[in-house]
Amino acid sequence: MRLLVSSALLLALTAGAARADAPGWIMGEYQKALDAGKKSGRLVQVDWTAEWCGWCKKLEKETYSDAEVQKYINATFINVRMDKDKNAELAAKLNVGGIPALLFIDGDGRIVGRIVGFRAKEPYLKAVKEIQANALKLKGAEEALKKDANDLKSRLAAGQVWSAADDWATAEPHLKAVIEGDKDNAKKLAVGAWYEMGKHSAATNDATGARSAQEMVKTFDPDNKSGFNDNLDLMVGRTDAGKDAAKAREVYKKIVAAYPASDGAAESAFFLAALLADADKDFDGAKVAFAKMAKDYPGTEWADRVPDILKKLDDMKAAGQKK
Repeated sequence: MRLLVSSALLLALTAGAARADAPGWIMGEYQKALDAGKKSGRLVQVDWTAEWCGWCKKLEKETYSDAEVQKYINATFINVRMDKDKNAELAAKLNVGGIPALLFIDGDGRIVGRIVGFRAKEPYLKAVKEIQANALKLKGAEEALKKDANDLKSRLAAGQVWSAADDWATAEPHLKAVIEGDKDNAKKLAVGAWYEMGKHSAATNDATGARSAQEMVKTFDPDNKSGFNDNLDLMVGRTDAGKDAAKAREVYKKIVAAYPASDGAAESAFFLAALLADADKDFDGAKVAFAKMAKDYPGTEWADRVPDILKKLDDMKAAGQKK
């Protein structure tokens, strides 16, 4: 669960031109793409879209059209575009919710990676390269586990990949085996398994489970050398705050102060700026805060969202003044 920018701000960013068939993409033929992926040994990238989806149009116009992106995905994946409205049954089967949603499917038909929402060029490339690396990591882990089912390092690797792919039923047994086999974190594996457990608990609004995992991660890594604490603190804080803007502000401010150079701090600074617009209707203050956030955390996915938001805040302010 996440406190998001208001629906007004999100909807203001969804306008766009009509989509067109893209070179290098298979259009609407899911099974054809799977067959091509299996034959070539490549992952299949499934781009779920719809005619009304402004963020989908933005993804195509600003990200897929980039020459570096095109070169990478055409060399790495089999790419297929599917209309969610026209393929509702398949979308439901694959658990496609909000769009754009990108699914990455291996030769066995398994979803090994997901990206939900718009990504600008650099965050997109970072995400898809990580998914490609995860697929290779999973392959290596599964080969190792065929030889030794108690290989905890490989079980952690498999659990991390399946957790990232949002397949918790497959991830959980691996992670629990790591926690049981490395109870005192002597092998430096349990901390990673507890982190994945905490992320899942927070995402499913299990506050008790999230806080228990948070405690274990901090016990094993008090100095945040793993980089897990800032993200887990943020997720647990959101779970506790719910939709209470005041509590959310407290959470975000604590993350920025405690982990100033982290990705968790970048995300927190973004949502602090968003709350100025959403909760306070202070659009001028929000513009200043968003601009500062982008300057303080360049190259992050949150900074990449700022230019579009700055363009729309004036429109939101003007609309509010007319009421």
